[in-house]
Amino acid sequence: MSSTADPRSSSLRSLAWGLCGLLLVGAFVALWRVGPYVELSEMERPGITPAMACTLIAGVLYGAAAWLTPNAIDSRRLLVYLVTIGLLMRAAMFLVPAQHGFDYNRYFWDGAMTAHGLNPYQYSPNDLLTATAPNPVIQGLLDAGGKTILERTNHPELATIYPPVSQVAFALAYRISPFGINGWRIVLLLFDLTAALLAWSLLRTARAPVGQWAIYLWNPLLVLEIYHSAHLDMIMGALVLFYLWSLSRERYLEAGTALALGAGAKLWPAFLGMFLVRRAWGQKSRLVAGLALAGLLSAVILTPYLMALFQASSGLGAYAKGSHDNFLAHDWISLVAEIIVNLSGSDFSSDRLARLITAPLLAAVAIHQGLRSGPSAFSLCLHAGAFILIMLLVSPTVYPWYFIPLVPLATVTRKPFLLLAVILPLMFNLPRALVADRLVQWLVHGPLWLALALHGFRAWKRGADPTPEPAAERTPAPTEGGTGGEDLRL
Repeated sequence: MSSTADPRSSSLRSLAWGLCGLLLVGAFVALWRVGPYVELSEMERPGITPAMACTLIAGVLYGAAAWLTPNAIDSRRLLVYLVTIGLLMRAAMFLVPAQHGFDYNRYFWDGAMTAHGLNPYQYSPNDLLTATAPNPVIQGLLDAGGKTILERTNHPELATIYPPVSQVAFALAYRISPFGINGWRIVLLLFDLTAALLAWSLLRTARAPVGQWAIYLWNPLLVLEIYHSAHLDMIMGALVLFYLWSLSRERYLEAGTALALGAGAKLWPAFLGMFLVRRAWGQKSRLVAGLALAGLLSAVILTPYLMALFQASSGLGAYAKGSHDNFLAHDWISLVAEIIVNLSGSDFSSDRLARLITAPLLAAVAIHQGLRSGPSAFSLCLHAGAFILIMLLVSPTVYPWYFIPLVPLATVTRKPFLLLAVILPLMFNLPRALVADRLVQWLVHGPLWLALALHGFRAWKRGADPTPEPAAERTPAPTEGGTGGEDLRL
C-alpha cells in the first residue's frame, strides 16, 4: 500500500483483519465445545458435521486474514494482539481430550522404549501383544498402560518408522507425562514456539509488516494437526526453518547440524543439502566444514535406523515398497513405472520402481531450487518452499499434516502458492459421503499445481534473476507505519 492510500480504507482493512482474528478464536472455541475435531468415522457420515464446519470456516477466516495483513512495520499493540489470538487458538486445542486411533499412540510407546534405553525398532506391537514380553522392563511398560496404547496403534504388524531424532522427542514427552497426550503437546509447543521465533527473526530481517507473523501464529492447519491430532511434523518443520535461518546468517556449522537433525526427524530434509552448497560455495573451507559435520552427524544418527531395514517387520521397508494414496502425480509416475516393467518383462514391483523414479526426480528439483536460491532469507524460504511443495505433490502418500513445514515459509515469503498450500489441505476434512478421496485430491492438488506453474512462468519471464531480493532486505528500515519496501501482498 502506498503512502497516498486513503487512511480510512487502511483503517477498515485493519479492522477487518482484527475481526478475522477474533472469529478464528471463536471457531476454535466452538471446536473445543463440539469436539472431537475429525475422526475417520466422522468423515464417513453424510453431511458436514459441526466440527467439519468449524474447520472449514477457520480456513476461510485465515485466508481473509492473510490477505488483509496490516502494513505497519512496528506496532507493539498489533504484536500483542496477534500473539494473544495465536495463544488462545492453541489453548482451545489443549482442552480437547485425546482421541483413540491417532498416530500419537505409536509415539507414546516409542517414547517409553527410548526413555528406558530400549531399541524402538526391534519389535512390532504384534510381537509384544501376542508373545511373552522379552524382558521385565517391557513387561513393566505393558502393565503400566502400554498394552492399551499398543492395541490402539496403527499398523501393529510393523515396527516403528520414525527416525531417531523423533524418538528423542517422544522420550522427552514420556518423561514429562508417561503415555500422556499433554506431555507430547508440551514438546510440540516447544518446537512450535521455536519455529515462531525463527519466523519472527526472519520477518524482522526482511523488515516485513508485523502483521505478517499472523500467517504463522493463526494458521488453523498447524494448530489443528499439531495440538489436536498431535502429529510430529512440527519437529521437523522447526529444524528445517532453523537450517534456513542459519544459512541466511552464514552460520554453516549450525546449518549442517540442523540439516542432520532434520533428516534424523524425517528423512526428506536431506534433499535440502544443495542450499548449503549454493550458499557457501565461495567459502570452500566453511562449506567443507558444514557438509562434513552434516554427514558425520547424519551417519551417527541414522545408522541404527537404517539397519532396521533388514528386519521383516521394518516400517521403513514396508513404506519403501508399499502402496500409495496420491491419485494424481504419483499415479502418473506409477503408470510410467508399470509400462517400463511390462516392456522389460521383469517381475520387479512397479510401485517400488515408481519410488525409485521419484527419488532422483526430487533430487533434481532440489538441486535446481538450491542453485536458484539467493542469499536472503526471503529467497531461501521461497525456493525451499517450492521444493517441499513439489515433493509433497509427487510423493506416494500425502496427508494434511505433511504441509506443516510450509507454514513458516509462507509467513516469510507471503507467496500465493505457499499460502494456498497451508490453507487448502483443510479440505481433506470434507465428508467422504459428499466428496470422494480422488475429488478431494483434485480440489487440493489441482490449484496448487496451477499456482506453482504460474509462479514458475513468472520466474521464467523475469529472466536470469527469478527471485529478486525484497527491497526491505537491502534498504534501511522505514519509519513506523511504512510499507517495508517491496509490497509482498498476493
